[in-house]
Amino acid sequence: MNVIAKRILREFYGTHANARGPMEDWFKICVGAEWTTFAEVKSLIASVDQVGDRLVFNIGGNKFRIVCGIS
Repeated sequence: MNVIAKRILREFYGTHANARGPMEDWFKICVGAEWTTFAEVKSLIASVDQVGDRLVFNIGGNKFRIVCGIS
């Protein structure tokens, strides 16, 4: 997975301190991951849902969400 805007994550958890740990954990899992199916993503991150052509990751016990486009 290519995360193209880590700056946006940093800006968000700069104002929501309790999001930093969970978002950094998500980033470490996702950066460099080479998933080819939704099942592969789900096997590593159980809190992900597929909504149309997007993946919705529930972060920090569903307190935050990261929505990703799929290409």
